[in-house]
Formats: sequence, C-alpha cells, structure tokens
Amino acid sequence: MEEFLIDCFMGMISLVILGYKTGQLGNRLFSSAHWLANSWKYGYALYNPAFDEYGRYFVNGSDGIYEEKRSWLSLWFVRQLVLFFSKVVFKLMSLRAMETVGNRLLRFYRLPENDKSMDLRNEEFVRLRERTKCLIVQGWLYRDELSFKEYAQRIRECFRLIPEHETNIKRLMEQVRGAGIHLIVGLHIRRGDYKDFLGGEYYYTNEQYCEVMRKVEERFHGKKIRWLICSNELVDEEAFSAFDVVLGNGQIVEDMYAFANCDYIVGPPSTYTGWASFYGDKELYFIRNTADEITFEKIV
Repeated sequence: MEEFLIDCFMGMISLVILGYKTGQLGNRLFSSAHWLANSWKYGYALYNPAFDEYGRYFVNGSDGIYEEKRSWLSLWFVRQLVLFFSKVVFKLMSLRAMETVGNRLLRFYRLPENDKSMDLRNEEFVRLRERTKCLIVQGWLYRDELSFKEYAQRIRECFRLIPEHETNIKRLMEQVRGAGIHLIVGLHIRRGDYKDFLGGEYYYTNEQYCEVMRKVEERFHGKKIRWLICSNELVDEEAFSAFDVVLGNGQIVEDMYAFANCDYIVGPPSTYTGWASFYGDKELYFIRNTADEITFEKIV
C-alpha cells in the first residue's frame, strides 16, 4: 500500500476509496469484489474502509483493507476518520442532489439512488476516475461483470475465511454429510429486515418454506436429501420435522460459507446466498414465488 500511495502522489496511478458503508455483508462482499477485479484489471490503488467490521473474518482483511501490504491506513481510527469525513460530505451532496464534487486532486462521487447501477467500464466514469488522483465513492451497485468473471478465482482466494471459521465449518459439514445422504441442500430462512423489505414480498412463513422444500425433494426424486437450515432469527426446528434437518452454527460468515459447501442452495433473493453460490460455485434457487417451478442456476 505504501508503494501505491507514493505512486498516487507522484501522479503515476489513481486511488479509489470506498468511503461509505452500503448494506450488509453480502452487499459489501459483491461491491468489494467488483471494485477489486476492476482495480486489478486497470492498475489503480483501492482502499476499502467501508468493509470495516467484516474484515476481521477474512485472511486478507483483518484491517478492512484488501492489499498484500499494510500501512498506517490499516489503523482503526484512520479508517473511522475517513468514513466519518466521507459520510458528512455525501450527506451534504445528497441534500443538494449532487453526484460529483471536488477537483482533480480529490473528488467525491455518489450514486443518487440505491438501486442505480454504474458500469465501472463506462467510458465517462473511467475518464472521471483516471483524471482524479483520489476518488471517494458512495453506493454499492458499481459493477464490472467482465473483470469479475476474469478474476473469479482470485476473488475467492482473497475472501477466504480465517482458520477459526474454516475449522468450525468443516466440523459442521462433517456432521451434515453422512452415510446414505446423496445431496446437501442449504436453506436460507431470511427474516428480520425482510419483514419490511419490499413490503415483505420475500418474507415467508415456515409453512411456505416447507412447501418449497417438498418441491425440491420432488425435483430430486429418489435422492436422500439432508437440509442445512440457517437464518438470521431462531429456527423452530419442530416446524421442519418432516425433513432431515441440521441447523447452522448461527454465525454470520460461517452460515454463509457453510451454504457454499452445500450441493445446492435455496432461499429468497439475497446477496447473502448469492455470494455463497458464487464462492462455492454451487447452483442456487431464489424463491420469488412459492408457486414457481424449481429452477437452479449459478451466480456468475
């Protein structure tokens, strides 16, 4: 990182700072991954204090910065100072409906709407980035699909969990997999924030989840299925007594990466299971309507 900063100040390369926390773990993983892939492709420095509290779970991110070498930017109070300063600026920009403010040395850029996306290969945006020594951005739907695919394996290596969590997942999966079991299907029961998200469109009852589970078992007729159920709320195991069920550890990254170790994943639309599908290269079924036909696909 020190070499990156020296090059930035000398005008050799630019620096991009992800200066605003947007969403939870899944959102920030995908956002970080697309930015990383784009920075690898185009050779600029990336500083990611916005990953912050999640960084400690990953081997390359105990300080929230995904770079091979550490610097004073790794310090907690430095990250918090950058995030606070950026938050104030972006709040003022939002009040004035401004997308960009600053100059060639330091510029802030924000996506005006939460659901608005930005292609990191967009010519206008690339010119803005290349003509700015330090660009601080807000928003999570920045995407570079081509670079994401090109560097998929490197992304997976970058976001490996620390040994403690990997060990816990290994123990869980040894319990889940057993003699006579043909398939392990991970079921994500998303409650909590989903009660209000999109008016509760994807907030399903236990009975609705059981209906989907029955359809999945019909889809794999003749296969002995064991279900790994994880949720952001306590699970009533008795409600799923008709199925062969094991509950997850209840730890945010261990549940996500346990899903990545399943054969298939089922759950409402979420970047949480989306990342598990990508990381484990496993097929996923998003429950958009419990009456729909079961169709699995990979997140690429």
